[in-house]
This record gives sequence, structure tokens and C-alpha cells, in this order.
Amino acid sequence: MSLAAPTNLNTFSNYLINANANYTCGQAYEFNQATCNPPELPFFPRYFPYVINQQRTVINSVVLNCIPAVRICGINWDVPLLLSRILYSYNFTQSLVAAVSTNPLSLTALSNASPSNSLTSTREIPTFILHGDSDILVPYTQSTVGMESRLDSYGGIIQNNGSNIHDGTNVAIPASSTYATLSDKHLIKLYTGVGHGGRSGTNGPLAIRTDIITWLNGHIN
Repeated sequence: MSLAAPTNLNTFSNYLINANANYTCGQAYEFNQATCNPPELPFFPRYFPYVINQQRTVINSVVLNCIPAVRICGINWDVPLLLSRILYSYNFTQSLVAAVSTNPLSLTALSNASPSNSLTSTREIPTFILHGDSDILVPYTQSTVGMESRLDSYGGIIQNNGSNIHDGTNVAIPASSTYATLSDKHLIKLYTGVGHGGRSGTNGPLAIRTDIITWLNGHIN
């Protein structure tokens, strides 16, 4: 299973390295305490606000605590200077494979670590991709780019009314008892209004947990 994760690390890393918005040191980005609007910072997710001793206050596609008046470059009205950092997201992917490159599309180490390259004609692993359509940390396209065609080629994707995507939180996936009888092995579902990690959205977290249990029950025997 893949929940809110990139499946092609070359393309995801290229997405991160090509920042379309840079942050300005000392500039304040305000959050409305009541509505959390706007939902993301203009430099996110290429640059990642982080509070060292408060990991749950990381600002992502769902702001857990609607942090007001966030100042970047280590300045935050509510957090001591030494505890605030702005991280360059592309460095995470370089650290993952212990390699430095300015051209992630051609970096073999990233390719070798990408789930999209794990499927072959002799290795058809039943795969369930779950993703929210409001995820700005890992956009939905980054979960399926390159992966959808490989799932289709190696094992086949379980269709929903002629579509590869079960599109919508309330769209039912096959019952556990049916997977053994289906000719196609893989499943992709997109959850409405759901952010990174399966948070938010009407019934989003509950639907995701229910679908995971259904999928596992259909494959544990």
C-alpha cells in the first residue's frame, strides 16, 4: 500500500528541486487562526517550516494547530529562534539515497529506490494507492506518475466504471472476498478533500482506515 506517498522518486525530486516560489528571510506569512486560510505557504513544499522540539507543529497540507504569524528563517513569534528552521525539501530525497545531484531525473539511486520500478512481469505485487486530492505536500500526480502505467502493464488495475481511479471518498472498493477472483491485481483510490497523511475531508480518515482493512483482509490468506 502507498498512502500519500510519491512512487517515482526521480520525478518527485525534480518537482522539489524546481521551486516555483522562494521565501524571503524575515518575511511574515500570516495564518488566519479561525479558518487556516490560506492553507499553505507560497514556498511549500519545496521549503519546509519545522519546529525542532514540536514535530506535530510542522506546517503541512493540514495545519494541525493553525500557527498564527509564522515568520520564516528561524523567526517565529511563538517559538524560540533556535528551535525554528526552514528545511530544503530536496535535501531529504538526496539524504534518502546518500547521493548529491543537480539532475534528479537521471539519478540512478533514486530510480532504484522508486516503487514504480519494483513491478516487473515476474514481480506483480498487489498494490493499493490511496491519496487525497487536497494533498499539497505530495500532490496526487506524484503518487501515480509512471506508476499507473506500470500497474496497468504488470497485473492490471481494478476498474471503477471504466476508469482506473476510484474517484471519491464514498466510492466503494471491492469487498474483501472478491480479490481472489479478480483478474486485475491493483487499486487506486482518490479521496475527496483529504490532505497529506489521510487527514481532513468529510469522513476521509475513517474511509481510508476502512479501505485499508478491506484491502488487507482480501490479501492475508
